[in-house]
Amino acid sequence: MSKKKQTFEELLEEAIVQENDYPYEIPENWVWTKMGTVFYEVRNGTTLTQNKLGEGFPVTRIESVQNNLIERNRLGYISNEKLKEKDFYEQGDIVFSHINSYEHVGKTALIQSENLPMVHGMNLLRLRTNKTLFNPEYLQLFMQTHMFRMSVRDRVNRAVNQVSINQKMLNEVLIPCMPVSEQTKIVNQVSELQLKIDEAKHLIEQVKETFEHRRAAILDMAFSGELSEIVYNERNSLWNIVNLGSLILSGPQNGLYKPQTAYGEGNLIVRIDNFYNGNINDWATLKRLRLDAKEVSLYGLEEGDILVNRVNSIQYLGKSALVRNLPEDCVFESNVMRFKVNNDLIDNEYLILYLNSHAGLRELRKNAKHAVNQASINQTDVKNTIVPLPSLAEQKLIVEIVSKLTLKEKHALTFIKEQLNQIKILKQAILSKAFRGELGTNDPSEESAIELIKEILKEQVK
Repeated sequence: MSKKKQTFEELLEEAIVQENDYPYEIPENWVWTKMGTVFYEVRNGTTLTQNKLGEGFPVTRIESVQNNLIERNRLGYISNEKLKEKDFYEQGDIVFSHINSYEHVGKTALIQSENLPMVHGMNLLRLRTNKTLFNPEYLQLFMQTHMFRMSVRDRVNRAVNQVSINQKMLNEVLIPCMPVSEQTKIVNQVSELQLKIDEAKHLIEQVKETFEHRRAAILDMAFSGELSEIVYNERNSLWNIVNLGSLILSGPQNGLYKPQTAYGEGNLIVRIDNFYNGNINDWATLKRLRLDAKEVSLYGLEEGDILVNRVNSIQYLGKSALVRNLPEDCVFESNVMRFKVNNDLIDNEYLILYLNSHAGLRELRKNAKHAVNQASINQTDVKNTIVPLPSLAEQKLIVEIVSKLTLKEKHALTFIKEQLNQIKILKQAILSKAFRGELGTNDPSEESAIELIKEILKEQVK
């Protein structure tokens, strides 16, 4: 038995959300409606075979949607005579990520003229609206709101490592509807405000990016002797130049290799992604693996051990860390070396600062062996690393000066990160006000958005 076609009045009743079901109050000439009313087409993309060789037409993939835009370097390509006109995007279409991680489900991007021609790929929904009644930029802005993203997440189906929302559930998500002229006002005003925010964000990020450069400059000055000269107007002692090997008491020793099946519980292990800039990450974030007592004894770390990354891509090769505040037994993996130095000759903190400076890394890498996508150094390379050696007193002085300077930098960096977080909050606050009619865009004398809904529904009952 065929399904009875709904009357105009029945469609209107379904499309208009009753006032007691409003998520929040909106101006009197606005209405809440549903996504299924706004978009006349919600569909998945083509399943034709893609390539990454740049052959044919660009096609969207799940990873193509980034920061509300389409990233061209994350597109696939389709070269297939079976492509049809319906497989291509139009300007104003909205790309919606309906299968993704919980964090990323609901991401969107608006198709602009510069994106075209472009094929609509699988695992992304294409949302298409009547552009004379709804401004796609307005819809895209609403989909960036916290409320919209949470409304999507509340309706997802969960599976292993991913979630999804089906078209029926997406059609039930609520959206505020207003006259077309006001949609345009909101787009213009929000865009202007967001442009100013983005300019401020860019300036803050520029300052953030210089943090590593300033830190590197401090270390360069420290190990040329300039820093103590600047602070104390004179160099306290003549510096010796020695091989690191002459300062080592034990090691270097390569770490432990274990198959992936050994991981899960047991003892902590430091891996190459667990340290940077002289510091080991929070011990609680390290992985664990099952070891016997002999392995723990042979590869167990001690306070004051120096760790050096011996195999990695060249930009990370030779990075090092000092073992501090060891909470429990912990070993180190095979791509790492460890050694201990004579503290009667060299201070641990001084050495780790040096090894992470431009000069120290250059020394560690000077005899690196290069292979495809990675490089390596061996124990001899570590021993032959040249180290500038002032007196112990001056070493400690350098550590003190660098620590004070970098602490100020860290405080500044923390402040910068807080400002970036505030910018994210401010963007959401602007969107929230916009979709409550609180940006001064509303004109109560304009006709009710119900008339807009009626225009949409008339098309459906033809």
